[in-house]
Amino acid sequence: PKHLFLLDDYCFLRYLRARKWNIKAAIKQIDDTLKWRKKYHVDQLLYKHIIPYPLINYYKKVVPTFISSHDDVDGNPIVYHQLSDINYQHINQHLREEDIILAHAYLQEQIALKLYYNSMKYKKKIEKVTHIFNLKGMGKKHRKIIDIMKIIAKHDEQYYPETLKKTILIYTPSIFHLFWKIVKSFLDKNVVKKIII
Repeated sequence: PKHLFLLDDYCFLRYLRARKWNIKAAIKQIDDTLKWRKKYHVDQLLYKHIIPYPLINYYKKVVPTFISSHDDVDGNPIVYHQLSDINYQHINQHLREEDIILAHAYLQEQIALKLYYNSMKYKKKIEKVTHIFNLKGMGKKHRKIIDIMKIIAKHDEQYYPETLKKTILIYTPSIFHLFWKIVKSFLDKNVVKKIII
């Protein structure tokens, strides 16, 4: 498809739910999303060299995330994240915040494409994603990952709202409760309800 962002009924409902059914706020958020997509040529991220491939490849190395070839029982895509392998030092030294956002947007557009194909495959609207975060090996040295998570969470809530089906956290270490108190503080309450530990 040429454009993955479609202003259909499903889209309006997602933004309405995100804005607690406030029509004006939902319309403003959609307008902000359209402006952002136009400014950064988001509709073309997967098809043109908007983002240099070295940046995409580097981001994939330092932020290990991939879309699984398997779907959940409802046909929703599964995205797997290995948090302990995120190399914060490299990100901090070599990537600007704008680089992180654009590289993450590239991933989100890949997910949007998977949602599009899954909708055709299962012959029903698929618009949500299951995320699995593997926390094995996480320790105090990974605490700065929270800064990246804040950037990504804010970005997703603004430009890809209500696409989360659930988040599953696996292999949570004993130190996890310290991270969780901080992370929970900047997540939307509806997002927190969808997290399974």
